[in-house]
Amino acid sequence: ANLMLIAGIASDDGQQIVNSVKWNGTSLVFINSGQNLLNRADQYYLVNPQVGTFSLDIAWAGAVSDGSVIVSDFTGVAQFGPDANASSNGDSTGTGALSITTSSDNSLIVDTFSSNQTPATDVTAGSNQTLIKRFSPASAYTQATSYQGPVSPAGARNMVWTNANKRNWGEVRSVFAPVVSAAATEQQAA
Repeated sequence: ANLMLIAGIASDDGQQIVNSVKWNGTSLVFINSGQNLLNRADQYYLVNPQVGTFSLDIAWAGAVSDGSVIVSDFTGVAQFGPDANASSNGDSTGTGALSITTSSDNSLIVDTFSSNQTPATDVTAGSNQTLIKRFSPASAYTQATSYQGPVSPAGARNMVWTNANKRNWGEVRSVFAPVVSAAATEQQAA
């Protein structure tokens, strides 16, 4: 009921493109990507996903040395795509900061961050973000996903990631409206 599945995909090669993402055979919709030469972060969503334990299948455009995914599902989300999305990247900067504007009270903001900073504990989310998951799937990079919400009143919001050693990064962030008079909440992360 009012479910939204969001997949944040990361790789340690900013040129590696994802061809498709499927949840139990159903295609997810591409939102946006943020990348530089060394890192890439992509987001995809699926409205009203089938409930259960299924695999998420990712088809890359070519060979990828290191890729990872964090999957989260949320309830209370309006059953259409994001209201807004934004992406950014940085080379050797210590902070990834990106502003995005919500258009509805009680909206949900989800972001995906990829950095060639390791270990994962050297990548930290801003104090206004709830960390879903952060890990280093390979020695070359860290992937992290966080959210803000429900966010009220509607308006501009800033989310920040800090790289302790000022490494390259890519980031993408999306805003999802709530079901009328309900606030969106995070359910689980895989």
